[in-house]
Amino acid sequence: MSLEIIKINDLAFEYVKNRKVLKDVSFKVNKGEKVGIIGPNGAGKSTLLRILTGLECEYNGSVEIADLIVSKKNLKNLRKNIGYVFQDSDAQMFLTTVKDNVAFGPANYGYTGEELDTVVNEALKEVGIEKLIDSPIYMLSGGEKKLASIATVLAVKPEVLLFDEPSGALDSKNRRRLINVINSLNKTLLVTSHDLDFIYDTCDRVLLLGNNTIVKDSKKEDILTDKNLLEEYGLELPLSFVSR
Repeated sequence: MSLEIIKINDLAFEYVKNRKVLKDVSFKVNKGEKVGIIGPNGAGKSTLLRILTGLECEYNGSVEIADLIVSKKNLKNLRKNIGYVFQDSDAQMFLTTVKDNVAFGPANYGYTGEELDTVVNEALKEVGIEKLIDSPIYMLSGGEKKLASIATVLAVKPEVLLFDEPSGALDSKNRRRLINVINSLNKTLLVTSHDLDFIYDTCDRVLLLGNNTIVKDSKKEDILTDKNLLEEYGLELPLSFVSR
C-alpha cells in the first residue's frame, strides 16, 4: 500500500477566466506528515485548501486524497477522510453548545446513542476540553472556541486535517496550547499560516508558494531559515531566528 495520502499533479485553478490563482502545482504528502504552506497574500494558500476539501471542484489537473479524486460525486466519501478547520471558528460553531457542535458531523454519518457520545467525548479529550462539553458557545474564549472547532473535525475521524491560519487572533497562552494540541495529533496535517514561528513549531516540511505556484518544497529548516528566499517572496524570518 502506498504511503502517499495526498497526490496533486499539474493543478491549475482560476476564479476569473485567464487569471490563474494556482498554476503548475504538483506535490505529494505521505501519511503522518505535517506540512506547512506559506507565501505572501494572494499566493493561493487558502484556495489550495478549499480545493483539497472539495469546496472548489472546477480545477484543472489531478487532485487525489486517500485514492479518491476530488470531485463533486466523491464529496461525501472525501469528507470522511479530510477535515477542514476554518480560520474563523465562528463559521464552524453554529449550534448552541460544544456537545451539539461536536456531535453534528458524526450524527450525519449515522452515529447514535452511546456510540455518538463516545466519539464526542474522545474528540473533546483529544484537544483537552472535555470539561466544556455542556458549555454554551458564547461563553467560550477564543482559544477554547478554536479547540472546540478542531474537536468538531476530529469527531468524524478523518485521516487528513487542514488548518487555515489556526493561530490568528490567539494570545500567546492559547497559541502555545494550540501548538501542543497540533503536535499531539497522530494525523496527516496541512497548515497555512503567516505565523512562520507557528509553522516551524508544528510542521516538518514546508511548501513555499509564490507567483501562484510552488517555488520550493523542502524541510522546514531549509526554507524558514533562508532570509534571502523568504524576503524574495515578501516574507520575513521567524522571530525565533531574527537574533541568531
